[in-house]
Amino acid sequence: MQYIRDLKKYHWPKGPQDAVRLMMQEPCAEIIAGGTELLVSGLKGKEVNNLIDITRAGLSYIKKDKKTIKIGATTTISELQHAPVFKDFADGIISAAAAKFVSVQIRNAATIGGNLGAAMPSSDLAPVLMALDAKIFVCGKENKEFAINGFYISKRKTVMAPCEIITEIELPLACGDDKTGYAFQKIGRTEMDIALVNGAAAITINAGGEVKNARLSLGSVAPNTIRCLEIENNLLGKKLTRELIAAACDNIAKAIDPKTDVRASAKYRGTIAKVIATRLIEEAYIKAGGKI
Repeated sequence: MQYIRDLKKYHWPKGPQDAVRLMMQEPCAEIIAGGTELLVSGLKGKEVNNLIDITRAGLSYIKKDKKTIKIGATTTISELQHAPVFKDFADGIISAAAAKFVSVQIRNAATIGGNLGAAMPSSDLAPVLMALDAKIFVCGKENKEFAINGFYISKRKTVMAPCEIITEIELPLACGDDKTGYAFQKIGRTEMDIALVNGAAAITINAGGEVKNARLSLGSVAPNTIRCLEIENNLLGKKLTRELIAAACDNIAKAIDPKTDVRASAKYRGTIAKVIATRLIEEAYIKAGGKI
């Protein structure tokens, strides 16, 4: 924790542009919001003399209009968990994922922007937001917009440039007569541990029960949260059965690249990934109104 003891300045920017300006002007500066990632993981030898706290930068909100739900980057995980708008939205998968996010104390401090920006493959929110086809808005020298499916490069690395911060996450609202079902699952060593494997799915079907659109995302099975595009494509245009779902998930090894660590072996993660993918697709299909 020596890097915390060596701090010289602590800034409270009034807005995202002010925060970006401070990042450009102040040497050895780091953005902080809830601080849970910074304090737990440290900065691995990086010299930090200044902290820029964006919790007063006007980025804590959840707003719904006719087409989207917008979430400010410093909205806490607890706020996501308990927000009335998310109790029914997308079968409650945002609330469900937030409720599985470590402990109450961490949820009260950690923010959605900080969790996404940390780019950890074990994030419980990233697979859910991929299933929801979210967009991430970033502020820097210029404002940028990214689809979350292309936001991650590898562990702790995103497409964001230096001196850029996440400002907002946007979720599209469903439109049309087609029905969509959603599902989220997580397996960890304990209720409060990070995920060994997690994932989310969104399945849209037509009146005949055929899959029109499918999104399946998994975490902790690759250097970053991933979409299982081949499995998704194998579901399109079909009425799903357990046999068809199992066959589609047989090729999951092509999509994932699990690693061995202190929590689980690569082989275990690969086995569990197939189980979770199968369960997610089946659950989402049934919630959409499909019969298996």
